[in-house]
Amino acid sequence: MRIVRLSSFFITLAFAITSVQAQTTSQVDSIYFDEEDSTQIYVMGEVTITETRRERITPVSRDLVRTSELNKTDASEVSAVLYEVPSARVQINSRGEANLYLRNAGERQVSIFFDGALLNIPWDNRIDLSLVPLNAVGGLVAEKGAPSVLYGANVMGGAVNILTQELGSDGYLTEFKGGTGENGLLRTSLTHLGRRGDFNYIGALSFSERDGIPLATDADLPFNQIGSDQRTNTDNRSISIYGRGEYHFSENSAIGLSVNLIDSEKGIAPEGHKDPDVDRVRFWRYPEWLLFNGTATYSFKLGQYNLWKVRGAGWATLFRQRIDQYASAEYRQVTEAQKDDDAAFGLRTIVARELEEGKISFSANQLYARHDQVDSEFDSLGVEQEDPAQSYSQYTFSLGSEYNNKIGRNITMLLGASLDGMVTLESADKPKQDPFIEPGFSGGITYQFSPQDRGRFSLGRKSRFPSMRELYGEALRRFLINPNLKPETGLSIDLGYKGTLADRIRVEGTFFAQLTSNTIDQRSVDTPGPTLRQRINLPGSRAFGVELLASWRIVDNLRASGHLTLSHVRAEVEGSDSLTFLSEKPEQLGTLNLAWKTPLHLQLDGETIYTGTAYSLNDDNQFEKLDPSVEFNARLSWKVIQPVSGIDLLELFIRMDNITDAVTLYQLGLPGPGREIRGGFKVVL
Repeated sequence: MRIVRLSSFFITLAFAITSVQAQTTSQVDSIYFDEEDSTQIYVMGEVTITETRRERITPVSRDLVRTSELNKTDASEVSAVLYEVPSARVQINSRGEANLYLRNAGERQVSIFFDGALLNIPWDNRIDLSLVPLNAVGGLVAEKGAPSVLYGANVMGGAVNILTQELGSDGYLTEFKGGTGENGLLRTSLTHLGRRGDFNYIGALSFSERDGIPLATDADLPFNQIGSDQRTNTDNRSISIYGRGEYHFSENSAIGLSVNLIDSEKGIAPEGHKDPDVDRVRFWRYPEWLLFNGTATYSFKLGQYNLWKVRGAGWATLFRQRIDQYASAEYRQVTEAQKDDDAAFGLRTIVARELEEGKISFSANQLYARHDQVDSEFDSLGVEQEDPAQSYSQYTFSLGSEYNNKIGRNITMLLGASLDGMVTLESADKPKQDPFIEPGFSGGITYQFSPQDRGRFSLGRKSRFPSMRELYGEALRRFLINPNLKPETGLSIDLGYKGTLADRIRVEGTFFAQLTSNTIDQRSVDTPGPTLRQRINLPGSRAFGVELLASWRIVDNLRASGHLTLSHVRAEVEGSDSLTFLSEKPEQLGTLNLAWKTPLHLQLDGETIYTGTAYSLNDDNQFEKLDPSVEFNARLSWKVIQPVSGIDLLELFIRMDNITDAVTLYQLGLPGPGREIRGGFKVVL
């Protein structure tokens, strides 16, 4: 296997070095060195809500993560860069999935879009972001609070748009990255972009693997941990292929097509606080995890003066995975298995009419999803015995309308309304729910105090439907289904200010609140057999918080930036006047970044990541405290333009993550990575 890995590394390196393309120095400098202008290369396929080539005045809380910020993470997967988004946290759950939380809104309350298409597995209404590659990505845009109703259903907690790269002028660019590190880490990627006249394209290949995740020395894992250096059963391998092309027939019409294929396999860490002789522990591996996305986009301007614009996207998602349950932390004997085959087909259409001082838009979002599942058990001889296949399917829709208009010189108003619905079409051997139908709205106002300073207020209501897995999934007989599960509904309030101080300091502050009814949570249920988990509706929950952002150009070659979120999240309990915690909701989240460009083409970056106190529910339905943690990361890079003929940019880097080997708990028995050193290079042709 080591020979295969090294062969892949050097073959890709040889291909990159021999693929010399013509690219102007000014383009490379803009993309990789000028942080202020890097947004010019972002593209959204013309179908998502946010326009990135010019800022649209809106009361919605919006954060942009630029190419330069992504580059400094040296990451190969999307999950590893999301901490750059204010109030964002990636939660690694007991299934080993990396899920995004925004302002403590759960992963099923936040929608993620890639090339204008919904990026998730509808059966579970989420996706493992640790397996989504980063090399084709040019930036991220996160909308929080009450996002646009045009996004569709299940955006109660916000939306994140993953933006792929695009050249801003004619030419070609080829980028090759390679890296290695401790714990058998090996990563390579090759990305090629081109533009000729009305046609632009991007192609990307990536490969990554590692033997395991480093284990912090002080991690307390009394059970299910073998060895002291690596977390048990955390190896992974992933290969991805991505391509997108876009053709502009004229200034008023364009079509695009993209394909994305990810082939992975991985192990997941077992819960280290559970005694396998007493509790049922997930000794899981994913020997197969295969995702295919195909997306077609279009955009047309119509009518007199081209005041009407029709844009949309259609996509297909095919997904297959296998989960193997083992008898122990030795991972030698498979006892159970689950095989999933999923297919989803989505369609989004947005019709907009430009007004003298604004715009009115109408949207229709539709999604059909099907899930086929086969569970099986293995006898003492290792012979697999399959249960009958189970089929589930659903149809989700959303109709929306939004009005955005400027009032006078300084005020911009936004009003929107939507109707969301979900219908269960098939539910295998389980009872179907009645259709879920929920109205939604959003509204807000922005006041421009000066060209650099503005205030905003927004208010919105949205719902989140239970996923099919929440309604019907038993997770290899670990969950008890709840046929009475209902949708969550949230009322979001935002009050914010954004401005500059003395030209070198940018600040932004937001007070936010979300009042949720029918909050979906979990509890442990005693049965005649083992203790099972069950999803339930709490009467409601409430979240209040403050989000603070600042960036400071101390001197021309020294910059500081950071964000801090303070929140208070509590849930109502049936039959009780007191409030209780919600699982894995940190009370504080903060990041501080320092970037110093030194002489001799060296740059030193340092970052501090703080995660505050949280609480996790144990099998006795009692909350246990998760202690706060502080991680320190450092990076040293050497970067030069045109070091030799044929190479436009060369960068070498080395970094150390979690320098103090701090213990970070995602949830009980599941600590985050310990200290690790890695390094690599980037070549741009």
